[in-house]
Amino acid sequence: MTDQQQPLLEVERLSVTYGQVQAVREISLQVLPGEFVSIIGNNGAGKSSTLKAIAGVVKPVGGTIRIQGTEVQGLPAHRIVRMGLSLVPEGRQVFADQTVDDNLRLGAYSRRRDRESAVDADIERMVELFPVLGERRTQVAGSLSGGEQQMLALARGLLSRPRLLMIDEMSLGLAPRVLETLFPVLERLNRDGLAILLVEQLATMALRVAHRGYVFENAEISISGSARSLAQNRQVIESYLGRRAV
Repeated sequence: MTDQQQPLLEVERLSVTYGQVQAVREISLQVLPGEFVSIIGNNGAGKSSTLKAIAGVVKPVGGTIRIQGTEVQGLPAHRIVRMGLSLVPEGRQVFADQTVDDNLRLGAYSRRRDRESAVDADIERMVELFPVLGERRTQVAGSLSGGEQQMLALARGLLSRPRLLMIDEMSLGLAPRVLETLFPVLERLNRDGLAILLVEQLATMALRVAHRGYVFENAEISISGSARSLAQNRQVIESYLGRRAV
């Protein structure tokens, strides 16, 4: 990665409101091709609203969002997916009454003009990444454990072949042993060239895997920098890493 690269994602002065509530206030961030960026912060700080606005799930009231230089703010979500951005939502949101295989194929819906063999090959890659999905392909998704549903949500997001994968609160409700499986998969995907923007409550884990990070507070970005610098920042240590700065 170099500073001369055009950002894969560039957000400038983004604002999101829900009625009279200001969820996001003029935040700016970027993700370079192949970069792993984490967003940390307390509940209600605007992290999830930012991802939803970028993905076209909610409409921003101000600001600019560019994917590889093309403005996309206000576009419907399906068009943004086709431009190479995929969102794995908070809470997994799998199609509970559909099988694992159906969920995976729905993830490739934006590629419906592709040959079926290409989608089949990508599903097999997902099964290689998450072997348990191969064992559960005919089960309905609602019967899976929370960790298995998170694997399915990640695999479903990957099946659109994104250049940037956005993940909202991957660790929510999951046991530590599950996270010990999931985080290495994200690192592997990133090493293979996939850019990742991760919103995560577990700040220690988020900064451990990321190249850079942003700290959200009260609908704004309060601190940003390399993951290493944030992990050594006194305010971040005391507010998010669960220990006192020395």
